[in-house]
Amino acid sequence: MRAPMDGESPIANEILKLRLRDSVVVFAAQFWRPRNNTADKMKIRHDLCHTRTRGMTEGRLIAVVGPSGVGKDSVMQGVAEVMPKLHLVRRVITRAPGLGGEDYDAVSEVQFQDLVSDGAFAVHWGAHGLFYGIPQTVRYQLNKGTDCLANFSRKALQAGADAFPNFVVMNITAEPETLAARLAARGRESEADIARRLAEATKPLPTGLDVITLSNDGPLNQTIARAAQLLQPVSA
Repeated sequence: MRAPMDGESPIANEILKLRLRDSVVVFAAQFWRPRNNTADKMKIRHDLCHTRTRGMTEGRLIAVVGPSGVGKDSVMQGVAEVMPKLHLVRRVITRAPGLGGEDYDAVSEVQFQDLVSDGAFAVHWGAHGLFYGIPQTVRYQLNKGTDCLANFSRKALQAGADAFPNFVVMNITAEPETLAARLAARGRESEADIARRLAEATKPLPTGLDVITLSNDGPLNQTIARAAQLLQPVSA
C-alpha cells in the first residue's frame, strides 16, 4: 500500500482496510485512485464490493433516520451493544475530529470531494453545511450476510434504496414536546432554530420504502430493547 500523500487524511488508506474477526485484508490503494487501466479498476471495485460469501443471504443495510433531538446516536449505540452481530457503520464527515456523538472519520471538503470522485462512497449527501459519506466497504459486510446499522439522512433514503438491494429504514420518532425539551437542554439552538427543526420533523419519508417506526419518548433502555426486538432477523 502506498504512503499517504502530503495533506491527505488517513481515511484515504484506512477506508481500504476491511477488518475481519481474525485478520485484516488490505486492498491496493489503487482501488480508490484513478488508474490508467479502467478495466482493471472496475474489476478491483467489483471484486471488493460484489463478491458474496457462497450460500449467504445479503445482509440488511438499516438506515436510521429521525429529527434533531430524537436521540439517534444513543439508540444506535445501545442497539449495537445488545446486538453484537450487527455492524455499526463508521461514516466519513467533513467536520473536525473528536466532536463526539458518533465515531466517524474526519476529512476536509476537498478530501471528501476527492473520495466522491474516486467512487469511495456507496451513498453521500450534504446537510447543515457538512458532507456525509457511507463507505463502499460496507458492501463487504453486507455480502457476508451481516446486517449493518448506518446513520442516514431523509434526503439520502432514495439513494440508499437504489444502492442497497436489502434496504430497511428505522425511523426514530418522538413527540414535539419531547424534541423541543431535548433541543433546549443541549443549548445549541435558538428558539427559531428549534421551531424550524420541529417543522422539519413532520416531513414525510419517501414512499415505497421498508420502514420500521420506533418511538423514543420513554426511557432509553426501553427504546433500545424495542429496537432490538424490531430488528431481529426474520427466520426463513
